Amino acid sequence: MTMTGAFYQLLRNPQYIAAVQSELRNAFPNQESITADGLAKLRYLPSVIYETLRLMPPINTRFADRTCPGIEINDMYIPKGTTVSAYVFSMQRMLEYWAEPLSFRPERWFDNGLGTLFEHDNREAYKPFLSGTRGCIGKEMAYQTLCISLGHILYRYDYTMVNTSLDWDRDVPSAVSFQNFKCVQVNVHPRKSSSLSKVLSESRIVRY
Repeated sequence: MTMTGAFYQLLRNPQYIAAVQSELRNAFPNQESITADGLAKLRYLPSVIYETLRLMPPINTRFADRTCPGIEINDMYIPKGTTVSAYVFSMQRMLEYWAEPLSFRPERWFDNGLGTLFEHDNREAYKPFLSGTRGCIGKEMAYQTLCISLGHILYRYDYTMVNTSLDWDRDVPSAVSFQNFKCVQVNVHPRKSSSLSKVLSESRIVRY
């Protein structure tokens, strides 16, 4: 789902896919030289993954339920015995915590937005893998897998969007996770400088 979301966001915001591919292709002389450590040092690719997970968390439900002992929060009294929890999807899109919360802006993650519009983003509100006893123990492996997969795919091919009318927030229902989402259809083009152009003479539609 996160790979689908990343392609959707990148192709809806072509300046970012251009930036990611330029960074990748300048950092590595060929695909065989791509490493997990090298990808982790890049600026754009990890930030694209973080921002995709902020807008499209794989788990959209509440987490870390707590039974309230009775307390007042923001002038509202929460009675004893009330179950209190936070919804990841809503929390990661709240204006209270994020500048331009509904916009795909990977640069908010550059140096934690220091000196920019995003400097005061509350990154404690970023919990795509939940936290505490419900935190995903495979979080770091997931980040690395996403980095490696996206890095290789974006390095090797160029892409354009097919179903440009798709609106994720409108067309993809969300419950515990995103349900029945339409595949993001893309045209895949071999890089002009790649030997693949000898093999792939036509672009093809791939569903992610």
